[in-house]
Amino acid sequence: MDLPNSQKKLAITVSADECNTAYETIISKLARTADVPGFRKGKAPPQMVLNHFGKKSITAQACEQIIGSAVPAALQQKNIRAIGQAQMADDEAIGKMIDNFAPGQVILLSLLLLLLLFFFRFVLLLLFCLAKQP
Repeated sequence: MDLPNSQKKLAITVSADECNTAYETIISKLARTADVPGFRKGKAPPQMVLNHFGKKSITAQACEQIIGSAVPAALQQKNIRAIGQAQMADDEAIGKMIDNFAPGQVILLSLLLLLLLFFFRFVLLLLFCLAKQP
């Protein structure tokens, strides 16, 4: 896919350990705070929490946590200064990620970024043009 100079495509690989940790963290957090029928608050075993909230809900939260930590880390590691939030390169990518997620499996993310440098060039050019007008 051809991208304008102001955009960059970034591929991120999230390790199986990071995916598993995110999933377990979500279940653990819910287990501490959830009111699961038949158990005192915060005392439900992980499998009951999973049954109560549903695998898809917990998976969606884990995917959100994975994306929320992996994207900023990758941008910092690659020293990329972007404007706004990164977008998934594929419109259906998040849905596919949630449907195919399994704790302990690697995830590949493909993102589109709007680069800061080109944005400033555009703003400076616009200001220059506006300053020249009478």
